[in-house]
Amino acid sequence: MKQLICFLTLAALLFSPIGAAQVIGAENSDEIKSEISPRLIFISEIGWAGSSKSTIDEWLELVNPGDQEIDLSGWLIEGAGTGGSSLTLPESSRIPPKATYLIANYSAENNNSTLSAPPNYVNSGISLSNSSFHLLLKDAAGNQIDEAGDGGPPFFGGTTSGQTVSMVRKQPLTDGTLSDSWLAAENSQGFDVGFEDLGTPGVWWVEDDEGVEVDEAVEGNEEEEIDLTETT
Repeated sequence: MKQLICFLTLAALLFSPIGAAQVIGAENSDEIKSEISPRLIFISEIGWAGSSKSTIDEWLELVNPGDQEIDLSGWLIEGAGTGGSSLTLPESSRIPPKATYLIANYSAENNNSTLSAPPNYVNSGISLSNSSFHLLLKDAAGNQIDEAGDGGPPFFGGTTSGQTVSMVRKQPLTDGTLSDSWLAAENSQGFDVGFEDLGTPGVWWVEDDEGVEVDEAVEGNEEEEIDLTETT
């Protein structure tokens, strides 16, 4: 009888869902490091070098690739504030499906801004490091949602001959801490007339590994109220 009980217990352990999950995780450990599961929101583009008008005309963009609106109230972007501090998205921050959420240092009406697309959130505390770049996107509960940079200089972008270039996320999504997950912007959209900086703030420009457009550009929600509250 004791032998039968031991056999049944061993069988339950071997074929239980917990056991199966542990085996699958072990088999795919290398793949998990480089590929990410489908996520609600991701960091899609970063204008860390500012613009041809001002080096602090910085901005970053989030994208909601899903089919449902997401409430971003209380979400954090660690490392996006002055001195590596966090930016906290204000209450009533929402991102519609298949849309962008643009965060910028200046409003589009500011004389120091080159943006033609109105930011969803304006915060003068945004400060994207040129040497120790690492962003962590977390929801209101503190769960990590996405990550960008590895703590060193930004992988791509910068300023060339007075023209600034943003850093764009590749598709399909992979680990944001890897340089292979990003590329330098090659398109210009979302800027004031007369400025030819490379980037697409407020527009989700989907590109593959070679920088070739593989989907239509999707504009963000321009009607969302601009919040001028500064948080750190």
